Amino acid sequence: MGTVIRSTFVSMDKNIHSSIEHATCAARECISGAGIDKDDIQLIINTGVYRDHNIVEPAIAALIQQRLGINPEFKNGKKTFGFDLINGSCGFLNAAQIVKSMFDNGDIRYALVVSGDVHPSKQETEEFPFTHSGSAVLFENTGDEKGFQDFMFRTTQDIYEGFKSVVDVRIYGSQGRGNIAFDIDKDYPDHLAAFTGESLQRFYDENSRLREIDRAAVKLVTSQPVKGFGEKILAGAGIDSISAICVHDKYGDSHSSSLPLAYHEGRENGFIGDDNRIMFVGAGAGLTVGLGYYIS
Repeated sequence: MGTVIRSTFVSMDKNIHSSIEHATCAARECISGAGIDKDDIQLIINTGVYRDHNIVEPAIAALIQQRLGINPEFKNGKKTFGFDLINGSCGFLNAAQIVKSMFDNGDIRYALVVSGDVHPSKQETEEFPFTHSGSAVLFENTGDEKGFQDFMFRTTQDIYEGFKSVVDVRIYGSQGRGNIAFDIDKDYPDHLAAFTGESLQRFYDENSRLREIDRAAVKLVTSQPVKGFGEKILAGAGIDSISAICVHDKYGDSHSSSLPLAYHEGRENGFIGDDNRIMFVGAGAGLTVGLGYYIS
């Protein structure tokens, strides 16, 4: 079965200060761009991490589904299942793997993956390392051989963290809903790039399907923790024949939306076309890396 990206959209509106609204805005435009009936969407996965007022419950996916008006009640045999999946910049690929599994084993035709990240105060601050944004990707079960093919996920086995965010109620007390603290090692980007490059090389070495394709034909779509992250990954993997898209100068690091944003931008500017071989690479705290091979 083909797990194909039917439509994408990204919300970067500076007038929106809510992760839920960013994701909802992106989803609404994404669905409109696909030209489908929204009630035909049977699965919604939210991968956003940094939420309005540090909301824990209910699932953000349910709040987004409610705002979109997608099957709020079970009628005419139509229903939609939604849940949250949190894994930073790799979350999109975790969600794509789940979508592929459900497409391969069920009768679902459309699935929507959304995300949104803002500072919990809903105000932009210098301490918040991510761009306020949201994204939406609509997947279609096409029944052909295109779309996502293979995935790999890795996490370091040592104790190095490099990046962490904490809401310490002992410090913030009753103000905890609007605060969060970050601890980022100055060498974190270099450690992350090295581990990601090693993971990319391992993905190639262990996957017979990848060994059969011309590396020069592959387009690299990565998360954007720093400018030139894609080139750093390729250097670490010892690969110089793959081209990478970089949108950090234009958008900064949009965290859980970084892969959808880079893909959306690549489609818009012609970097990605039909029948292209795409390597999605997400990387973040953990250290954690996710890789997904995709045929457009």
